[in-house]
Amino acid sequence: MIEPITFVCPTCDATHDRGYFNGVDIFRCLKCGYIGHGLHPDPDIDEQVAAEIRESQIWNVAHGMEPGPFAP
Repeated sequence: MIEPITFVCPTCDATHDRGYFNGVDIFRCLKCGYIGHGLHPDPDIDEQVAAEIRESQIWNVAHGMEPGPFAP
């Protein structure tokens, strides 16, 4: 069983203990509905991880591979 996390919404500052939206991976505010990329609950880290994935996808395409399923 996945332990709930304490989520602080970067949009409305609501704080609540909760699990994951989508069962496993996406963080969502229960008050305002904010959803980030779903890679990390911290919005700065979430964006950094998404940027790294986008860079990797660009490299993949430049080398003749499929970009992958992630579409931030």
